[in-house]
Amino acid sequence: DPAQGSLSSVQEKRLGEIIMREMRQEPDYLHDSLLRDYLQAIVDRLTPAARRTAEMEAPAHFRVFLLRDRSFNAFALPGGWIGVHTGLIIDAQSHDQVAAVFAHEMSHITQRHIAQRLAQMGRDRLLSIGSLLLAVAAASAGQDQAAQGLAMGGQAAAIDRALRFSRSNERDADRTGEEVLAESGYPQNLSRLDDSDVLAFLQTHPLTSERIADAQARGGNHPLPPDHDLMFWLMHARARALTPTKRDAMQREEKRFSADKAAFPAQQAAIAYGQAVLLQRLGRFDAAAAALTRAQAAVASAPAAERLPLDLLQAELLLEHQPAQAADAARALYRQFPQSTAARHLLARCLLALPDKKSAREFLRQQTVAHPQD
Repeated sequence: DPAQGSLSSVQEKRLGEIIMREMRQEPDYLHDSLLRDYLQAIVDRLTPAARRTAEMEAPAHFRVFLLRDRSFNAFALPGGWIGVHTGLIIDAQSHDQVAAVFAHEMSHITQRHIAQRLAQMGRDRLLSIGSLLLAVAAASAGQDQAAQGLAMGGQAAAIDRALRFSRSNERDADRTGEEVLAESGYPQNLSRLDDSDVLAFLQTHPLTSERIADAQARGGNHPLPPDHDLMFWLMHARARALTPTKRDAMQREEKRFSADKAAFPAQQAAIAYGQAVLLQRLGRFDAAAAALTRAQAAVASAPAAERLPLDLLQAELLLEHQPAQAADAARALYRQFPQSTAARHLLARCLLALPDKKSAREFLRQQTVAHPQD
């Protein structure tokens, strides 16, 4: 077994941490607790089934991070990390499609494909493997020039071999991923992404006609009904709104939201919400509040948990001119949703905006103890 004798789970975890220290310095690394909470909840639902499929000891937790990148992609790293491009959320047509991609990436981790790749690269010294993995991570994230820059001397050929999983690895991740989906209560629908999304995703996850036929035989080849899930569409819109970084690009995206047509209330709310997020980023707070009001009206009867992104944005907009009211709203949301990282972070921001910092210091002290990784 090529995975045996390469890296222990402890070494993989250490290498993952090394890579993540570098990743967090990337300009395109997206610090957004609301999107991360949404994606992490999907991964957490898949984790028990994924761990049961593991070839060896699997990570106790799989952790998600985000990159601002319009391509439809996700990638696995050592130590249970899963990188997600915002384009994946933007181009997916349902919550289940996002879950299908995650099940595939988690299967690369549990089936020890990363360890096998490292073994094929020659089991170099830890530091050398670390630099190779940094290049692999950059290439996986679509940063080919960065990967080339990390390649030093004779490592270039090894990096070139490392940039893709083998076809057998991909077939293995397909099959195992569909088992994970089924056991977790999701449709087995990796093969049911629409054609353009399949092509975009699998440019970095090589697809053969054999893999297409295999996946369709397992999951069927039926058209997906439209997903009316409100949280999915709100996160879809949020990913669109947070991907551009330049002002002119944000303005263009806001105009696209204005021109979008909704087929059902969840989409209607999401369009207005995405517009509100962009208007907030552009400093047009009154217009953002008006767009948010339209979003709230479209889904007024939705459960509170699904409306959380709308209520968080309302508190954020209050923070611009009414910090005391914003703090009250944030406290109420945190009490209602104590597990929400986004609610926790917003309350911290609101408390720090108050003249008296005593409450902020006490809250931050408590949260540092309870959530040291935040």
